[in-house]
Amino acid sequence: MRFIRKHVVFLVILAVMLVYRLLIWRHTQVYLYGDMYRYDAMARHLLLNGYMGIGAKPDAYYTPGYSLFLAAVYLLSMWTHGGKLLPIAHVAHEVFFVQQIFSLVNLVLVYALGTLLKNRYTGIAAALIAALYLPNSFVGELLLSENLFIPFLLLSVLTAYLALLNQRYSLYVLAGIVLGLATLVRPFILPIIVLYLLGIWWQARTGRISSDKPYRQGLYFAVALIIGTVLALLPWWIRNFVDFHHFVPLSTEAGNPLLAGASPYFQTPFSQLAAGAIAHHQSQEKYAIHLILNGFAHHFFLYLGWFLFGKLYFLFGGPWLYNYIGWFVIYHRILVILGGLSVIAGLFIRRIRLFAVAILFLLAMQLIFLPLYRYGYPLVVMIGTMLPAVVVYFFTMRRRGIPFVEK
Repeated sequence: MRFIRKHVVFLVILAVMLVYRLLIWRHTQVYLYGDMYRYDAMARHLLLNGYMGIGAKPDAYYTPGYSLFLAAVYLLSMWTHGGKLLPIAHVAHEVFFVQQIFSLVNLVLVYALGTLLKNRYTGIAAALIAALYLPNSFVGELLLSENLFIPFLLLSVLTAYLALLNQRYSLYVLAGIVLGLATLVRPFILPIIVLYLLGIWWQARTGRISSDKPYRQGLYFAVALIIGTVLALLPWWIRNFVDFHHFVPLSTEAGNPLLAGASPYFQTPFSQLAAGAIAHHQSQEKYAIHLILNGFAHHFFLYLGWFLFGKLYFLFGGPWLYNYIGWFVIYHRILVILGGLSVIAGLFIRRIRLFAVAILFLLAMQLIFLPLYRYGYPLVVMIGTMLPAVVVYFFTMRRRGIPFVEK
């Protein structure tokens, strides 16, 4: 009862969103395109043919996280339909049901992160922002990796925070495992391990690690984090080596979004870029790197502007899925602008700094690749979580006459 009284407001929000998302699921129609068919193919091949790939043989075109999730839901569906796997148009509606229930985990994590950043009231405010942001309720109606990536992204930051705050080996191993699992859903998150390692180094440097030898203790924490990450990725590495007889660390698809985002302001159509890679007998990744380096060599400021600022509009200029709803576009842009300001402010608040730097780090990673509203969506979820904490810090410090900048 004490737990219920303490979190009653959030529990009400959670219950309302459960009913709302089930209503959405009840009235939704199946709409499939692009990546959805490939994720479905990987899951079906795993269940029916014993291999993972989008074609007639094993491949590593995608990392396996979301397809494994789909395969698990498909297996449950088979149990309820006499061992028969239904066509995608039928089973997709069952997947949507599971995803809508699972999407409530996002609200729990947003609430937990908001509470950790400041207090329970900021957690409630963050949960309200997440509840009112339409894609958070409707992403469950799509067979896309965002359904799994968003909770793993939030959980990765949360576990890293807890590890840095509590300085326990088990938490560092857990943070590594969560990061590895998030990587198996969407690989571009993996470099954030550098940020977590820098956080450990910074604690050792500033004396925040309680040990006579803080750097050695920090090294042990770093090893625990790396071990956890490797443990999560190891089965995928072993599978790839067995199937392909060479080391494939993540996926073979990374060159596609890199090449698609290589041409400033999409001056060159992707079909022409892909044809160029074929003509030069290069992978899309190598050809993209060649184009980018050549672009910086001959059109430095054009490419600099594209990779620093030009992609921001294509990531955040409008909301994913609902760019046709006028009032929601305004709400989205206000959230992005205020959230962007809160990220800058968060760099000066010790408790929030890691979260702010994590957002900037992930943004920098995303700016390398193809910019789409869909790819900016996870960052919008993060800034919506951080915004109320910064606002509360600002007004609290102003009321107490405390300088806003914290060392």
